[in-house]
Amino acid sequence: MAIDSAFQDIQNGKAYNIPAHINDQSYKSASKLGRTRYKYYSHHYNNAWVKQNYLPKELKNKKYYKLVNTL
Repeated sequence: MAIDSAFQDIQNGKAYNIPAHINDQSYKSASKLGRTRYKYYSHHYNNAWVKQNYLPKELKNKKYYKLVNTL
């Protein structure tokens, strides 16, 4: 359902730029473009989790998944 919801948003024109901190950071001038704040490999952080936005700002509060109790 989450993938279908994401595809539906794309088909409805909700395709935006990737957040700058997620873009490629492997080149020297990346820091000039603000591309050095990505916290990769969350297992190195407390509870194996980092607070970080992975969606474009236009979709900041969008939820593509729902926890469903199947019991």
